[in-house]
Amino acid sequence: QLINLSVAGDGTVWGLNEWGSSYRFDRVAQSWVNVPGNLSGISAGSADNIWGVNSQQEVFRFDSGLQSLVQIPNIKLSSVTATFDGSVFGSDDLTNIYKWDPGSGSFTYIGTILSFGSSIPTGGGSITAGNAFAAWATGISSYGYWGVIDSWF
Repeated sequence: QLINLSVAGDGTVWGLNEWGSSYRFDRVAQSWVNVPGNLSGISAGSADNIWGVNSQQEVFRFDSGLQSLVQIPNIKLSSVTATFDGSVFGSDDLTNIYKWDPGSGSFTYIGTILSFGSSIPTGGGSITAGNAFAAWATGISSYGYWGVIDSWF
């Protein structure tokens, strides 16, 4: 039973079960295919832009040639989001925001949630994006409540 789904604009569907096992939906076979790996979050931007994080905040992308999840070195993120235009954003527990740079094959620090005009001062939260110019994030206020932070870019 899947408890977390991500659907891309091109119809690509990925999901996670309660134990973190990842699955992609094969439209031709009309069945779910297990992809080895254990994730706590998944984001499908398109068939060519699938990303996830695990409980140790390690980041993975799906390599369609290898048909497997490949770890991205030297980065720890609590949340990652992929978009249809190939953009990928991530956030860590300290409200830092990163954007994937395909040229360097690594994430580039672009600021903190606070630097984009937020009044939410503490960490935690997640990030989501529609494309390279529309990203949103959430965080935990100093009072312990979740709040939505305005978009940027």
